[in-house]
Amino acid sequence: MADYADEAWTCTTPTTCGCYEGDRVEMKYLAGTTGIPGYEQAIMRLAHSYMMLAPCGCALVDLLWERDRKIPTVLTAERINCPFGSADGAWFAWQWTRVHEHGRAFMF
Repeated sequence: MADYADEAWTCTTPTTCGCYEGDRVEMKYLAGTTGIPGYEQAIMRLAHSYMMLAPCGCALVDLLWERDRKIPTVLTAERINCPFGSADGAWFAWQWTRVHEHGRAFMF
């Protein structure tokens, strides 16, 4: 967490993921519904799979980001056709979505 005053950022909790000088800001995001267990991890892993740069300088977060951006050297046909992407984070999010879909509507 940080405060912004007088056109400058001040770190308020340096033990949480570190604070950085300059234009870096830690952002927390939340989307979806809190009623389904695991949705936050699915969103985080999908977001990581699309991030070109690591979201912060923490060793733990960097490891998670690298894990989610990894693309296996051998892909199944199902994995190649995954609509979220081929990276491990995208595959995890797709598999989670398929298990937790609420239902499907059919038109005849």
